[in-house]
Amino acid sequence: MRHPQSARRRWAAAVILILAALAAPANGQERGEPGWLLPMPEIDADPAIPTLEEVVGHSWGADISSHAEVLRYLEALAKAAPDRCRLVRYGQSVEGRDLVYLVLSAPETIARLDEARADNLLLADPRALGPDEAETLIDRAPAVLWLAYAVHGDESSSSDAALITAYTLLADRREETRIWLNELIVVIDPIQNPDGRDRFVGAHRRARGAFPQSSPRATERLQPWPGGRYNHYLFDLNRDWFLQSQPETRAKVAAYLDWQPQVYVDVHEMGANASYYFDPASDPFNPQITPRQNAWATRIGRLQAEQFDRFGFSYTSREIFDAFYPGYGSTWPMMHGAIGLLWEQAGVRGLVVDRDDGQPLHYHDAVRHHYVSGLAAVQAAASGRADLLRTFHEGRGEAIERGRSGDAPDVFLLPGKTPVRAAELAELLVANGIEVRRLTAAAVLRPEGSAVEQGAQPASEKAPSRQTSTTSTGLRKSASGSRPASEAGSSEAVVTATRVFMPVSRIRRSRAPPSPSGSCRSRIR
Repeated sequence: MRHPQSARRRWAAAVILILAALAAPANGQERGEPGWLLPMPEIDADPAIPTLEEVVGHSWGADISSHAEVLRYLEALAKAAPDRCRLVRYGQSVEGRDLVYLVLSAPETIARLDEARADNLLLADPRALGPDEAETLIDRAPAVLWLAYAVHGDESSSSDAALITAYTLLADRREETRIWLNELIVVIDPIQNPDGRDRFVGAHRRARGAFPQSSPRATERLQPWPGGRYNHYLFDLNRDWFLQSQPETRAKVAAYLDWQPQVYVDVHEMGANASYYFDPASDPFNPQITPRQNAWATRIGRLQAEQFDRFGFSYTSREIFDAFYPGYGSTWPMMHGAIGLLWEQAGVRGLVVDRDDGQPLHYHDAVRHHYVSGLAAVQAAASGRADLLRTFHEGRGEAIERGRSGDAPDVFLLPGKTPVRAAELAELLVANGIEVRRLTAAAVLRPEGSAVEQGAQPASEKAPSRQTSTTSTGLRKSASGSRPASEAGSSEAVVTATRVFMPVSRIRRSRAPPSPSGSCRSRIR
């Protein structure tokens, strides 16, 4: 006969073992270990979706993935889950590397992806929809969240975070993640600057030895000139959004305008002794950004803060980063009515670095922080899908009304003595998603051969008269109620409209108004 006290002791020991097992991390990793939260321990991973290690040979955050490795892994994901994702090549870098993004959504959305994109473009142009039609689309359409990584090639952790974010969204079989993809189309652009990244990765791998060096002055961290931040022509691509001087930017902006996302996140790194930054931006606030856009930036930031508090990550917001310059990847989308966001992670520039506070910062730490931020943004956007779409649609409608009221006056560009330069400016405006129209008989313009960009358009926040209170040489601005033609000087245009640009004969492209069928795709002229 067994002794009752011995049995009780055995039962107690069993309970302790069970509780210890429940308390242990699901992926067997403790805080501070390389695999902690990579991926999240609560996910129910589908073994049919390959991990990074299975495809390229190193695990999440264990090494800095090159452009070729990133591309190979995305191709593996697209092959493993063709019903839930699509890999799109949208351009090439100067050195011939592919620029790609991965589109992730529910199978029903991927099956009709072109139609879903067309619906989103309809919401981007309130002139194409009546109020009831718009509400019908808002009720059923997924919102578009665009996560863009590594515009600076040596800000490397974001690209590896992009890969594990994509893996989680595809591999996790939990209902929560399925709901996210039912509500959203997630676009992941893992490397905006592949030439700079490979320049950095190559220099780092050549310089490091048998094991990583943590000294801030280690050779593996000191990049030889010109470093990896810039593209082939040593241009900072995060200053180029409206100038579009580089092929990477031109391809990216064209891809953006083909989607018109509701949320666009530009993911960066900063100095190793910083922590983590996310929006809202610092004061003073850009007056071109609406209160509703700012409220959404704050909403997403609060969910990021909750997740960072949950895991004990340090962070800051409203710090030194502003939202004024329209060449930034977080500001330019705001001018089109989207929620543009900036994230900045303390950079490692290698696999580990000693900070001034004596604590080491590992590459897997940086990847982890961006990964948690990415999932927080997905959760926030999915939970507020309808409000995101309504904020976007109504915001672009308000831009049209500002033009009609004269608050955003029409602008005219006269050919002057340099018609070719005027034409180039007009083409640049079109490439930025700003509508440029030919003059009609309703306007009298001297000299002839000029064009007008109207203020009453969805992108009026982006147009010149909203960016400056003065007129540049060759520009004429006019609100409703302009002087009659008889009062105009010989070099002035007289119109009751809003903005101006180039010689008509030089216009090559134009965003056309919606056709009777409801299409709002651009037309080539």
